[in-house]
This record gives sequence, structure tokens and C-alpha cells, in this order.
Amino acid sequence: MKLLSSHIFRAAAVALAIPFIGISATQTVNVNGGTVTYAPGTGTTGTFSEAIFAGADEYFLSATYNFGATAAGGTYINFVPSVTYIGASPSATADTINFNLLSAIYDSAASNWDGTYNENVPFSNAAGVTGTGELFVDGQGVGAVTKGAGSYPSNPLSATLTGVNGSTLSQDFDFTFAFAAGVPDLTGGTSPLPPSSSTPEPATVIPAALSLAGFALVAIRRRKQ
Repeated sequence: MKLLSSHIFRAAAVALAIPFIGISATQTVNVNGGTVTYAPGTGTTGTFSEAIFAGADEYFLSATYNFGATAAGGTYINFVPSVTYIGASPSATADTINFNLLSAIYDSAASNWDGTYNENVPFSNAAGVTGTGELFVDGQGVGAVTKGAGSYPSNPLSATLTGVNGSTLSQDFDFTFAFAAGVPDLTGGTSPLPPSSSTPEPATVIPAALSLAGFALVAIRRRKQ
């Protein structure tokens, strides 16, 4: 596996069934964003890039992310991932790429993180690609968004979650890109990613002008003591 950045966390391959007749391959990549100590106005940022194989097909993954706490008393998460097929010929199989951001916010004084969580997952998918994205908070999903080929700039969802207890708020951005077999070569890889936004308003949209696929997800929670 070729490493393209110093900000890289190892990928683990897993086998999953996907709805496609014929040979398929799956690759799972987890970006470990780490843990941020809750303090208004603080947070962390990071980038990720790596070339991976799903079966015999090669893909390039890249992302920017930031997360933390706001002065208004909420939390925010931004994740802008991109997956691009970079093989020298059309893809041999149908492939699924799982691309996740794992992060957490810690507050020694907190015992309850219940509240309304908001997400927005804008997609820009090429022909033959389907994307699904969802935020999970301590294992509870806010709502899945699935889109096929095309541009979908705004897909807001929200959910009121209860039972989110403890001093750490754990978050998992679970994204899946399903590529049909025969996707043509996309020379040049991904275009530059836009900067992430830390604006703590619900349903913030971050444009993702990527060559194949990309989306952003924002979660806002009004903190309860």
C-alpha cells in the first residue's frame, strides 16, 4: 500500500456483501481523529490521503476534517472525504469503499450529552457511483443519506438522541461509496479540497468540488449539563 501523507491511519480490509451480481471487493479505511478536551472555542483539524486497492482496482482517498466545541456551548464536526478510481483501465469489479472518521470529545464534568443532532450530507457522484453517509453518536444513528450519480448540495437530517451518557461523546462518520464495475479511468485524481468550516450553525453546507465523489457532514449539539 502506498502512503501519500504523513497524516495516515492504517486501513483494515473486511468482507461485506454488496448488491451486485458478480465479483466484488470491499475496503474499509478508518481515520482516527482522536479526542478533544471540551473547552469553548477549541478543536482540532487534520488531513488524510492514501492510495488503496479493493481487489485489483486502485482508488485514491483524501479528506479534511475538524471537530471541537463552540463558544455558544455546542459541538461541531466537519468531514470532507473523496474517493476516486485511478486505475489504468476500467474497473474490473464492483467495489465498495467504507471511509470513516472516528472522533471524540471529552468533558470530565459531563454526564449527559442528550439533545438534537443535525447533519447535512451533500453529494457529488459520478456515473456508476452511489454514496451513503450517516453520523453515529455513541452508536446511535442520526439518519442515513443515500444518493446515486449527480449533484445533491443539501440533504439535512436531525434526530433527538437520548441515553448518550458519560464523560466522552464518541462520534463515527460512516461513509460508503459503491462503484459499479467498468468505471473508466479518471486521470488526475481528486481536485483540491475546500477548507473545512467550523461555523457552529445547524445544516452547514461545505461544497465539495471533487472529480468523483465528496460530501460534508456537520453535527451540532446544544450541550446539557
